Formats: sequence, structure tokens, C-alpha cells
Amino acid sequence: MNHMKERVILVGAFDRLNFGDLLFPIIFEKMLKHYNFQAKIDYFGVIESNLSTYGGKATRPLKDLFNDDKLPDHSTIVLVGGEMLAATWTTIFRYLLPKYGEITLRFLQKLLGSNTTDEISRQIVGVRNDLPWLLCPSSFSSNVKVVYNSVGGVDILRLSRKHKESLKSALSEARFISVRDSITKHNLDQLDIDNEICISPDSAIVMSRFFPKRLLLSLVHDKTLSIIEELHKGYFCFQSNMYSVKGKEKVIADQLMKIAKEYGMGIVLLPIGIATGHEDQIAAKKLKALIHNNYAAIVADNFGVYDIMALISCCKCFVGTSLHGAITAVSYDIPRVGLTAKVKKLAAFCSTWDDAEMPLCNSVDRLFLSVEKAQSVTQASLAAVRNRLIFEYDLTFQKILSTLSML
Repeated sequence: MNHMKERVILVGAFDRLNFGDLLFPIIFEKMLKHYNFQAKIDYFGVIESNLSTYGGKATRPLKDLFNDDKLPDHSTIVLVGGEMLAATWTTIFRYLLPKYGEITLRFLQKLLGSNTTDEISRQIVGVRNDLPWLLCPSSFSSNVKVVYNSVGGVDILRLSRKHKESLKSALSEARFISVRDSITKHNLDQLDIDNEICISPDSAIVMSRFFPKRLLLSLVHDKTLSIIEELHKGYFCFQSNMYSVKGKEKVIADQLMKIAKEYGMGIVLLPIGIATGHEDQIAAKKLKALIHNNYAAIVADNFGVYDIMALISCCKCFVGTSLHGAITAVSYDIPRVGLTAKVKKLAAFCSTWDDAEMPLCNSVDRLFLSVEKAQSVTQASLAAVRNRLIFEYDLTFQKILSTLSML
């Protein structure tokens, strides 16, 4: 499929240190090339940023998108993925602040209410849209199309009435909408949106097509290669946000040592989200302090998208709260255990798409049993899930391509 160069504007949280958010534009760009679609691509985050040291893209701030008179007619704005539909200005802004700023904003939210902190955050960012990731074609002076690429919204029904109205009107104006799980689809159906809503796996599922293991190992830091070599007898990856570990550190550490002992594996404690509010790196260090030295436990804290992909693609099992950790495991046929007690988007994705045999773990004292169950899933089942999901996302992407080509 060959075209003259179209203008494609990718919009997302590419300005924060979170694996999935850094991955989305990389994958979307690879898919365009895969289908030989010529496009001039721009990247916009909430703020101006450059996380290229971590494998991410440099971004222009969202406010420039509205001030940009040079946005030509028939440009397509793609909301490129993530838990976008229920995100408010307060939550988005909080992730971009240092820890003390996040604590202050939480305090102000309790004191003044979310409406006020939303308004303050929106004013600081300098844009006029009511919710961060809802872009209406009618807000732009040029004639643009808006596409939602496998986005999530498990908390849509918790939005205020005003926000639900904004969501409904923005999505009714969109040219194409795909959502990544059945709960988001169900939530949007409640809002009676005047548009077709497709359901499609998260776009990151295709990563193994573009980054086979051999290529990944050429893209990583030396430290990552040395971990993989040092644990050549096999290892499993454990990841968790701080919120899910707090108060349970000892139980988790004991379960991890039990898994390591039973399977003769090393333990890689893998921070995936290190933005404020995730803080996987703090959880990893706390667990490392509780694991005896004779269990090969390593904190892989040289954050980079390719390092994370490589460590998961070479492991025996991935255990974690990270949705994109689990999706990476699916893409590379790795058994996985989702820690879903406090992570609705992970539970929603796994229940929509993953093999019913693959365990979800709601209680950390069942980690060992869950890994045991995951290890019993056959290689054929793992490959079947991966192939089915990549096939489904390809169908969605082809619909997006036809949207990009339409005037």
C-alpha cells in the first residue's frame, strides 16, 4: 500500500517513564512501515519532553497542537493507546510531578475537590479540552480526523456527569474508535455513543514481529546482557507497583524464594513503571533487601524499553501488575501471572484476551501456586494466543489505515 506522505500526529503520555506509554509510538510507527504507508509523523505529549535515552520519543506539548496553525487539512490525530478515556487532568498531571509535587496535588484534591485541581492542572498545561485525551475535530481550525487506537477506559463510569458528556461528544466526532478490553466497551455502551466501537487487543501485542529476540539483544544495555548471561539456567521476572507491595513485602519475598527454590530459577526484580504514582523501582529494592543472597535476585533498574522487552522475552515466567509486562509476555510466548488485586485494566485485558488457563493472582500468598499453574500451560497454547491477538490487531490496523487514507 503506497501513498503520498500523509500527516499523522501521534498523541499520548510519551512524556513519562512508563513502559507502555513509551512503546506505543514505536509500535505505531513500525506498523505504518510494515504496511508501507508513507507519513510525516509528529509526537505530542502533555508537556515537551525527550525520553529518547530510555528508547522513547521526543514530544511537543499538547498546547502546541491547538496553537499550531500549520496543521494541514486532512491530518489525522491518533490517540495512540493506554488507559486514556477516563484520565482526568489531575491524574495526568500528578504522574508528571516529582514526589513532593504529587503529595501536594493529592492534598489539594482532598481540600478543594477534583474539579478545582482538574482546572488548575489544565490551566498549567495550557489547553482547553475538558479531559486530556479527548480531542474533538471541531476544536481545530483545520479539517482533521481523530482516531482512537485500542485505548482503555475501565473507570469511565466513575467520571462526573460533565466529563461523561465531554467523552460522549468527543467520541461521537471521532473517525475510528477501537478499545482494548470488553469492560471499556461495556462502559462506552452505557453512554450510548453515536459511533461504532471496535474491540481490539492493545497495539503492543505485535512487538515480537518487529523485535525478535536476537535484535532485542543488540539494542540493550550491557548490564541487561550480563543479567541474562549470569542467570543462564533460567529466571523469572517479578514486577509490582509500590501500591500493591506495601505491607506485604515479607509474604511476597517468601513466595519468590519458594518459586526460585522449586524451579531452580534466578529472580529478576524488574521495574517497569517508574513514573510518580507507579514507583516499581522502590518496590523492587524493598523486596531485594528481604531475599536471601543465595537466591540469585537482581534488580534490573537500568530502565529502557528494549531492556524490559529483552528481560521478559528471555525469562521463564513473568509475574506482575504491569499490563504491558503481561502483553510483552504474551507477544513472546512467555507464561505469565497477572497480579490483578488492585489493577482493573490488567484484569480487564487478561479476561478479554488471554488463555483461560493462564492464572490471575488476587492474593500474594498464592504467587507460588499461580506460577505453578502458569508453567503447566503448553507452548502450543501460548503460541495460539499470540497468533490470535496479532491477527486481531492487524485487522484493526488495516481499518485505521483506510481511515488515514480517506479525505
